[in-house]
Amino acid sequence: DGSVFEHVNYGLVFTGVSRSLTHELVRHRAGFAYSQRSQRYVDETEAAFVLPPALASESEGNARATRILEKVLKTAADGYAALVEALQDAFPRENFEHATDRRKAIRQAARAVLPNATETKIFVTGNVRAWRHFIEMRAASFADWEIRSLALAVLEVLQQEAPLLFGDFTVSDLPDGTKIAVPKHSKV
Repeated sequence: DGSVFEHVNYGLVFTGVSRSLTHELVRHRAGFAYSQRSQRYVDETEAAFVLPPALASESEGNARATRILEKVLKTAADGYAALVEALQDAFPRENFEHATDRRKAIRQAARAVLPNATETKIFVTGNVRAWRHFIEMRAASFADWEIRSLALAVLEVLQQEAPLLFGDFTVSDLPDGTKIAVPKHSKV
């Protein structure tokens, strides 16, 4: 009975991941809790961006695609900074009771131009059953490459921490050079 797996929880911090990844991650609701870096409270003027893993190979086509993406990301970053500056004038201080409320209003309006590739941090707590389901779904061949890489990293950590609970997963290579993980006991 897999219900006993719901009594054991593991909390992990993920850094250097894209907001694209976290948009997929938070779809896993049952058994998980999330705390993500806020774009309202945090100034993203110096934000980093996460390039999609599909662009990691050094082919000529990927080099061209990477240059295009980097140009677009720079445009977005410049747009964010320009919007923050313009909104400093557009949002008078006297309209806000607290300076933090004004900063949040400026950042929440400016974040509209930030792409899904914006780097973020997220703290995730999940029970064993939820983590097993996450790994089974996101370390599969059909999963997005970035979240698949994360799922495999989570599996590696949890196999070291709790081999009896996660030791039935087998990791194998795909022809494209990526990896997948498949459990012996599915949907526990």
